[in-house]
Amino acid sequence: TTIVTKRVNFPVKKTKKKKEVETALISMGKFLAKQNKAKDLANLIKSIRPYLGVISKAKASKIVRELVDIFLDMGSSTGLEIPLCLECIEWAKGEKRTFLTQALEGKLVLLYHANGEYSQALSTINRVMKELKKMDDKQLLMEIQLSESKVYHTLKNIPKARAALTSARTTANSIYVPPKLQANLDMQSGILHGEEKRKKYRLRLCVDTTA
Repeated sequence: TTIVTKRVNFPVKKTKKKKEVETALISMGKFLAKQNKAKDLANLIKSIRPYLGVISKAKASKIVRELVDIFLDMGSSTGLEIPLCLECIEWAKGEKRTFLTQALEGKLVLLYHANGEYSQALSTINRVMKELKKMDDKQLLMEIQLSESKVYHTLKNIPKARAALTSARTTANSIYVPPKLQANLDMQSGILHGEEKRKKYRLRLCVDTTA
């Protein structure tokens, strides 16, 4: 981690190797994740912020999103996931990086859901949805709507889960949806369809037993 940090602190104007630096950062992130060094990876994400401040916002956002994704894809619960995500969100807000902030908040929703913090998840969803309506990031909007459906399904509020999924599908109809995201949409649709079939089956059983 130290080698990469020293490298990215070089003034950008003095090097023509920006692409190499970015590749090195992602490679280092993947290496640390493979070694299950969650703390080191979290420290890497924090330590590169001086470098992120002197490259384009688009490239900086891409690097942060990729590294955070690598961290979250480690699959091991370290307890660092939510604090790291919150800290990255605060940094993005401070740097006025709106799209990055919202993308990270989308990941935060998933973390809250996975951690059983449903009220926090819904609160974040409501806030982000209001902001997204002012912008034109339909893929992120669809992801948030899908997350909302999943949270309401976990809370056994099937009508709201179905309504959120319908909104997500409506949004998806107007954009290109990556295969993985489309699979998540289809899976959620299948889950809710299964819930509806089970409900009808239980109702039929009640009718049969009372007849």
